[in-house]
Amino acid sequence: MNILLLEDDEIARIGFSALIKNKSGEKSNLFEFSQAKVLLSEIDSLRPDIAFIDLDLEEDLIGLEVLAEFVKRGIYCVVLTGHDEDEHIIQAYELGAKDYLVKPAEEEMLDAVLHRYEVEKKLSKKSEFLRGIPRSTVEELKAYSFCKQPILLTGETGVGKTRMANNLHQFFQDIEDREIPFVSLNCNELNESLIESEIFGHVKGAFTGATTSKSGLLDRADGGILFIDEIGSISESVQKKLLTVLEKKSYFEVGGEVEKKVDFILISATCDNLNDVGFRKDLYQRIKGIEIVIPSFRDLSLIDKNSVLEDILKSSKRRVVITNDARELIFERSWDGNIRELQRYIEKLISLGIGVIDRNSILSKEVQSSRERLNLIKTSREEMFFNFIELVEEKGLPEVVNDFESFMINYFYEKNEKKARKTISILKISNNQFYKVIKK
Repeated sequence: MNILLLEDDEIARIGFSALIKNKSGEKSNLFEFSQAKVLLSEIDSLRPDIAFIDLDLEEDLIGLEVLAEFVKRGIYCVVLTGHDEDEHIIQAYELGAKDYLVKPAEEEMLDAVLHRYEVEKKLSKKSEFLRGIPRSTVEELKAYSFCKQPILLTGETGVGKTRMANNLHQFFQDIEDREIPFVSLNCNELNESLIESEIFGHVKGAFTGATTSKSGLLDRADGGILFIDEIGSISESVQKKLLTVLEKKSYFEVGGEVEKKVDFILISATCDNLNDVGFRKDLYQRIKGIEIVIPSFRDLSLIDKNSVLEDILKSSKRRVVITNDARELIFERSWDGNIRELQRYIEKLISLGIGVIDRNSILSKEVQSSRERLNLIKTSREEMFFNFIELVEEKGLPEVVNDFESFMINYFYEKNEKKARKTISILKISNNQFYKVIKK
């Protein structure tokens, strides 16, 4: 990497050079300038990857002129200055600065800048990193694996929160150029008493039935990602322990006395409003460092709906084509179960054995489904009628019918606050039939 530093303070230059060498060793080349005019005269021959620019040199704020020229050439520019006035910060960002740092330069600050630079470089080369991730979130994610803010995924049931978590996992692996662990927990699939042990692990004898020690998800997520789905289901005691982990980066296993260090990325998901389910406010504020609201399928654009449909089709071993007129019919439905419901529906279409699914195929399938629903209703009614056979054999059909009629009329009459006309309308009976029962 070629790094350029424009700084007229000799002590500051020496300190920055030491930081660069400490971070990158022989991997980087550092080019140092103390005068803006000298740098501008040679600017066309320079090809730095990243430039750190002071603002005040031989003239006040002449560094802004250098910044503008480097930005025109597509150089990643960072202001490193003693100025902290809002007007200068705004001006620098408007000219195209990626970061604005106040001296003195510190190792942690340099780490963050270099990380963001590397991420942006990779993102510009491989657009597939962004697949499924809202573009509005990308800027926050560029610095994510450096600062490791928790991510909260919200949205209706079935919108694809697990799919988004997997996309984020792939995103972080791509920008880090390495495999990182991904462990997940769906809180709705476990008894509440088991969730604590599952997340934190336990030692032998910690509770009844703990005949052996068991490592938790935090241990397996160290250096990677812990995905907690339906986080609103965890108890307050587990919430408190999770908050401690996020703040201290350490935890105790259930029944354990040894504090364990951990470094992980937390991704949480919920379809609930956590403010309405008794969730701790301090933990809620902590886990929504970056919040991604996943829209319902019906609210997606046509392009995004087609993208989701294509992903579902490609996940099947059997390849089929769904024509545009068939897609129109599919997209007209409300899909209250969102992507999950759509996926089950497409799987049924694929199982029809048709290679090209057109509008007529969809309509035929829906007619068949309607008939199946009617048959199911008919079967259910017949099963109910069978329960009356013994009673009819004992009392006779007229008495059973009269008793049933009397019960239903009186039930709905009371339910409707003794409003005769409303009851007659709902039951679709005559006035005589109604009053004959009520007068008894």
